[in-house]
Amino acid sequence: MADCNHNGNRSKETCVECSIPQMARNNYFTGKLLVERDFVDEQHYFMGKERRHNQLLHGWGVVCGLKVKQHPNPACRDQYVLIEPGTAIDCCGTEIRVGREEYFDFRAAFLAAWQAQNGKDSQPDTNPHKFEICVRY
Repeated sequence: MADCNHNGNRSKETCVECSIPQMARNNYFTGKLLVERDFVDEQHYFMGKERRHNQLLHGWGVVCGLKVKQHPNPACRDQYVLIEPGTAIDCCGTEIRVGREEYFDFRAAFLAAWQAQNGKDSQPDTNPHKFEICVRY
């Protein structure tokens, strides 16, 4: 399984959580010596089960909330947006939760993305551009 890129498409790189599904359940019995690996395997089993459930039954995307709104102060609206609390599921089935309102500086994020692509001293042109705000685990 592969991790998603910023457009939600599968990429060739894999993340640890997606690439190694834990399908076997731990077998406990009286007298079994429990070591760290047993507890880690148990956690991986249940986390993997939950992620597979999310991924295969529900898919990925916003579950609830995470609405993007204008900044409450009109003077700040040309640089910031407000992201409401909410929950999403990524393409690996991992639950992502934003617990409180977040202010996002989209002007600084756009400039950083532009300079990463066009050189650290370049400035954006005046053409309209599509801008997506993505959250990841």
